[in-house]
Order: sequence, then C-alpha cells, then structure tokens
Amino acid sequence: MDRVSRRLVFIASVQGGVITREQAMEYGMTSAQVRAMVETGRWRRLARGVYATDLPVWEQLAWAGLLQAGEGACLGGSAAGYLYGINGQPPQIDIWVPPGRSVPRRRDTPVPKPVAKAGRSASETGGDPELERLVHEMWNPWRFHQGVRTVVGNPPRSCVEETVLDLCEGKLHSHFREEDPVIWFQRSYPPMLRGWMRAVIRPVLDSGLTTVDKLRNTLDARPQMEGGVLIRWELGQMEQGLAIGAKRKAVRRRDPRGKAHPITD
Repeated sequence: MDRVSRRLVFIASVQGGVITREQAMEYGMTSAQVRAMVETGRWRRLARGVYATDLPVWEQLAWAGLLQAGEGACLGGSAAGYLYGINGQPPQIDIWVPPGRSVPRRRDTPVPKPVAKAGRSASETGGDPELERLVHEMWNPWRFHQGVRTVVGNPPRSCVEETVLDLCEGKLHSHFREEDPVIWFQRSYPPMLRGWMRAVIRPVLDSGLTTVDKLRNTLDARPQMEGGVLIRWELGQMEQGLAIGAKRKAVRRRDPRGKAHPITD
C-alpha cells in the first residue's frame, strides 16, 4: 500500500470509516477513481461528496452528518446522549453547527426507507403522520441546529452537561409545544415528566461523568433556557436525596421571538 493510501485509510479510521470526496482527492485520488469506488460498491454514498468505506452503521451516518456540517460541528441531543449511554440509539441524528453556517438537510441519502421492503414509496403511507415521520427520519436522518456548544470527544459531541440540559429542554418543549407561549398557565407539573428528567440526570451523576455543581454552572450560562428553574430545583431535590414531590414550580419558556414567558406548573 503506498503512502497516499495509508494516509487515506488512517483518515477514514479516525472518522468511523467515512471520508469525503475532498479528502480522497487531497490524498491523491482522482475523480474517476472515486467514481469507480462507488460504482463497484467498495464505497457507499451517504450524502453528496460523503462516502462510507464499508456497510453503513449508525456511527458512520453520524460522521456523514458531521462532515457535511464542517469543522466545529458536533453531535448533540439524543445523538450525544447515545454516546454517553444516557439513551438508546436514536433514529434521528442531531448536529450542532457553528453560527453563521447553513447546512441544508439532504433528501438523496441512500439509507433505506422503512416502507421500501413492502414495495411502497413515501407518498403511499396512507396519510399516517407517524409513519410519514418515520419514513422521513430514516430517509434523511440528520437534523442540523445552529448554536455554540462545547465540543469534546471523538466523534465530536456536545459536553455531557450541555447534552443533559438539551435533552431536558427538548422534553419540556415537546410537552408544552401545543400551548400558546404568550399567556400564563397554571399547571400541575406531571410527576412522570419530572421522573424522566431525573432518569436522564441521575446516571451521569452516578457514573461520575459530571457533578451537580457543573450542571448548575452550565445552567447559569443559559439564563433563558426553557425549564431552567425546574431543572435547578430538581437538582437540589436530588442532591438532598428527596423523592419527587407535588410542589409547584415555575417553568420559563421562550416564544419564537426569544422572549421568556413563565409557565407555572
């Protein structure tokens, strides 16, 4: 194997078996050689200019999204949570992209649609919203977000504190997404939702991945975070070894313009 090939193999191994067209050509391959690798099945196209060097698995799809997003991007949300052992392998891969960079979601990834085995297209889902959502996520597994995150690890991911807070904020947003953000609500906060938040936080504390103080410090840096008041209160309860109570706590929520409105639970 020549020097150029060894370098390319090394780059691919660092990136989970995924390389870009630019990297291949930088290390001595020609456009014709890249095309031949794809046509003979030795490489598999994951997105425009991004290839898997063997059968694609979740990690390779994650790397494909990162390479599309470019330098400074990282996995976030449930994708980062999966790498930390917080949750299972997610069908959709969240990727944080540095501000000012736009990465369109692609529709030509070769990841099989779940309805393909039955010989149906995505348009033949019978109008079932959940099935259409699953089809779209499998066909286009990346979801890009613009924002600043602390990047750690390989594959690059948001730090564990930001990952935990993003997961909790996403759960709260999902819970309240049907509500009008302009008015105040009086709610009894569901114990099941608070239990879910503890199920996310407790493992990372028990495993030593982070501490309550580090989570509080990260919360301090995100004063407008949705549900930050509740998360801080739950951290205090957990620190004292208290079970989930029925006390009422205020949750802050942002409307689409970024303004915060209190939602009282």
